[in-house]
Amino acid sequence: MTEERVKAYEELKNSLTNAPFLLMPDWKLPFKLYIDACGEGLGAALHQTQIINDKPVEGPICFISRQIKPTEAQYGASQIECVGLVWALEKLHYYLDGTVFDCCRWTSSEDRTLERLKTCSWWPNWKKDVAEYFQTCDRCQKANRATGKKFGMMIQIQEPKSPWEIAHMDWVTTLPPGGDRSYNACLVLVERYRKTPMFLLCHKDDTAMDTAIMICNKVISNTGLFQNIPSDRDPKFTSALWTNLHNLFGTTLSFSTAYHPKTDGLAERMIQTLEEMIRRFCAYGLEFKDSDGFTHDWCKLIPALELEYETSIHSSTGKAPGMLEKGCNPRISYDTLKKDLVDIHPTARSFKIILDKARHHANRFMQDSFKYAKEKWDKSHKPPDFKIGDLVLVSTLNFNNIKGSNKLKDSFAGPFMIKALHGPNAVQLELTGELMNKHPTFPVFLIKPYSSSDKELFPLRNTPFGRRRGKENCESP
Repeated sequence: MTEERVKAYEELKNSLTNAPFLLMPDWKLPFKLYIDACGEGLGAALHQTQIINDKPVEGPICFISRQIKPTEAQYGASQIECVGLVWALEKLHYYLDGTVFDCCRWTSSEDRTLERLKTCSWWPNWKKDVAEYFQTCDRCQKANRATGKKFGMMIQIQEPKSPWEIAHMDWVTTLPPGGDRSYNACLVLVERYRKTPMFLLCHKDDTAMDTAIMICNKVISNTGLFQNIPSDRDPKFTSALWTNLHNLFGTTLSFSTAYHPKTDGLAERMIQTLEEMIRRFCAYGLEFKDSDGFTHDWCKLIPALELEYETSIHSSTGKAPGMLEKGCNPRISYDTLKKDLVDIHPTARSFKIILDKARHHANRFMQDSFKYAKEKWDKSHKPPDFKIGDLVLVSTLNFNNIKGSNKLKDSFAGPFMIKALHGPNAVQLELTGELMNKHPTFPVFLIKPYSSSDKELFPLRNTPFGRRRGKENCESP
């Protein structure tokens, strides 16, 4: 910072914190407390409307602010706003105790415009026109971030009725080379009915043919063909060979929409668990061996980790995957140390009864788990009401190739027309401009409705600046 800027900053700070900008409090008049909060800090300003030169003037009395604490950084928007309110009331209690005051957040652009207009002009339905002006502002709709509940209610995936009907797949890549063949990737496959995992060692540059052969030899040969495979849009899964092969098998390929990994959430969560397990044992490097000759090569850990997960109780089913598959857990070293082990032999109790009870128990747990997850999800989401032909804006959160600074780029791009509806939670758009080569199907939580401006009501709205910026992003509606 130059000396001139430092001097200007100090002069501005002194002007804002001294008379005549600051007012002396009048204890006979009500106060106004403005609060605001963000991910970095809390701020508040105490205002009061006083008569100055025979005119009512609202001015500040004092300003306060502080940084948020590490624990507060985890709070949501509503919680951090409440923290700011409580903190401001405690900090300014010597002003506010025993007085009348209004507590409000910083006013919006619409409120400030109304305050300015009411002192100099009036026309019929003027408040309604001002509200429509801001609602249909093209620049505001693209630049402002989305607030409130997101679109899209939770929809339950049809649960399988028998094992190996549905298998989720995804890749773990960029792993360090390990094993005899220097494997650097792992294909994670999760059977949805029992939550049974399979970790298949592979290479990052394996082709779709290599993947198909590996699954046929190591999975389908033991489990049979799948009815449905949910996955992301990995090039191996969207290739013509992979698609045609599963058309012959009669397997449905369910691809997730763009930027929506929750569709394949079971595989994504399994990948996170696998990485955590590997990380715990490979903390000292690949070549490290202790006095017992134990190696930290991640490839040699995979069989043991797979067995450990298979014998652990899953939170969704309430049973271990091995128990649901075989009617009993696979025997592990811990079982040999148990002296009072109760062994339920099939001759003492029907094996079918044991297995049926375990699966019934798991189904009930899965239904309860989905019900809880749906209630929690739907509290922060709302059902969409989009139709074919509607104009919408798309979030630019996942777009890194838009021209200009990432810090100053618009929060939304568009408007684009809805071309088709894919269920209640996905729409296909008619993309133009820079986004023409993007995948056109988006989840509804990444879009918001676009309000077109009335050219007859606001004929002077399209300024040269607005037209120039509009052409850079997309075509005008």
